[in-house]
Amino acid sequence: MANLRYQHVFFDLDHTLWDFDTNSKITLHRVFEAHNLLVKTGEAFEPFHKKYKVHNQYYWNQYTLGLIKQEDLRWARMNHTLVEYGINDEFLAKQLGKDYLDLLPESAQLFPHTVELLTYLKNRAYRLHILSNGFDEVQHKKLTCSGIYSFFDQIITSEASQCVKPKKEIFDFAFRKSGASREKSIMVGDNPEVDLQGALNAGIHSIYVDHQDQPSSVPSTFVVRHLKEIESVL
Repeated sequence: MANLRYQHVFFDLDHTLWDFDTNSKITLHRVFEAHNLLVKTGEAFEPFHKKYKVHNQYYWNQYTLGLIKQEDLRWARMNHTLVEYGINDEFLAKQLGKDYLDLLPESAQLFPHTVELLTYLKNRAYRLHILSNGFDEVQHKKLTCSGIYSFFDQIITSEASQCVKPKKEIFDFAFRKSGASREKSIMVGDNPEVDLQGALNAGIHSIYVDHQDQPSSVPSTFVVRHLKEIESVL
């Protein structure tokens, strides 16, 4: 192995490597059409999607703060979107939530340079891991369908660890699973409050992937605008 400053690179998945916004919209549109929601809501997909995004963000924040369980997140975001149309149908909301998560991994759009970067790092003998707040089965499927599963030694999720970023405990779990030391580990992610704050809590270095040109109030060791730039710091 080369004499590397770091040995273990922990990647966030959604919004960092896997283009969540693009893939989510494609999937939600499939669900919208499959359930004939144009007729049920009386509104086209674009405004429905806009309303859903608001509720999705709210419930993800609640989940990250530990205020709701994963099962609540899975269907509550759908339920409250439907309620905006006067539809109070828990069964439908749960079915929408299930179908969305079943279909989501099939959309496999990655950010530019993802495969190129992962190949570069593997060739330099880095050990790569996923550290995600996503659902275990869904994240495994995303990695498989997008063709990047084989790059990673460990797939660590909040569901498997029973803890969420930015809490230190999920990083402790990740270190145990991977055999990594803090001194030789670095976190790569797009979310300052989750990924960068998590790295600070865990006492490790971090790379902020600023895809959307939004400066972070949480400090990081490095800042890059796209994935290709990571090659210059690792």
